Amino acid sequence: MTKKNVILALLSISMTGVLSSCSSNLLGADVANKQDSYSIAYTSNNQTNWEISVMSQDGIKIKQLTSKYEDIYPSWSPDGKKVVYTSKRNGQWDIYIINVDGSENNRLTKTDDKDESNPRISPDGKKVAFSSNEEGKDDIYVMNIDGSGKTKLSTNSGKNMYPLWSPDGKKIVYTSSLSQDYQIYTINADGTAQKKLLETTTSNTSPKWSPDGTKLVFVSNNTDTWEIHTVNSDGTGDKALTTKSEDISPSWSPDGSKIVYVEKAIDKNSTDDNTDNINLSSSLCVMNADGSNVKVLRTGSEDSAPEWLDDNKTIIFNSYNAEKYDVYSINSDTKKVKQLTDNGNDNYYPEYKVGDIKK
Repeated sequence: MTKKNVILALLSISMTGVLSSCSSNLLGADVANKQDSYSIAYTSNNQTNWEISVMSQDGIKIKQLTSKYEDIYPSWSPDGKKVVYTSKRNGQWDIYIINVDGSENNRLTKTDDKDESNPRISPDGKKVAFSSNEEGKDDIYVMNIDGSGKTKLSTNSGKNMYPLWSPDGKKIVYTSSLSQDYQIYTINADGTAQKKLLETTTSNTSPKWSPDGTKLVFVSNNTDTWEIHTVNSDGTGDKALTTKSEDISPSWSPDGSKIVYVEKAIDKNSTDDNTDNINLSSSLCVMNADGSNVKVLRTGSEDSAPEWLDDNKTIIFNSYNAEKYDVYSINSDTKKVKQLTDNGNDNYYPEYKVGDIKK
């Protein structure tokens, strides 16, 4: 995988599922403690290697966990003590797990000449879901947290990637692609009841579970532009929330009342059919979970991969500025923006440690 492809893969996560949902019932002391602890993981490129780092909510406390290799796709354990990630240090992409203090960096997959990626730890901390091309194409697998008991789950014909656990850990949602068509599937954690979520002829991708697990938010090109939809977890009740622009990267607030997303403006006078070429700018937006009360937080910047913190107000995201990518936060009430990374490197794909507030 080239450096350019890694960048594209990392940024494509903004259109794929990467976040399990959670509830918020924190005391003030708990919030203060989380602000001081490592709670955001991200990938940093120092022009030589891709590295995994963690930082506090305010960006003041930072720790680099890996070095010397290509390490990407960090994801937290539910207790916030470990980070699972993808590494190419053995010649192919493998899955590793490391303590947040940098100790005990262990390789979980050992399939020579095959690639594994997109690891996600189950809500109970006992399993890891991931994608692997062990049998020639990408499929969804699960294994124990120590790397044992690897089992293939998906059986459909597409390229299956980006697994996300349901909040109760009983199901996994993933995106399947076949001939440029993207569809969403759900499957039980034991591999039974694989189901295509929507029987449509349009592409659907980027699913994320609602905090209570009853709904999914996703992206659909139902009207020749990408728009935000929600649907019940059983596939009923498909509803378009946005319809006018290229809308991507949806993410639920922890209380399930709001959705943040990125809106990309389109030049209507352009004759270019490739929307990637005619996006003029992006806006970071928030709306109610039913699509009402849209609020633009900021516009005119190249923002991506927004994700809520547990206060239901703060959103972290990527933004391209001064010829590099960095991680920022924004208060959805005051619209105050804070830059969290400024190390001279490109910093991608921030993921918040939601596990530390699960009860």
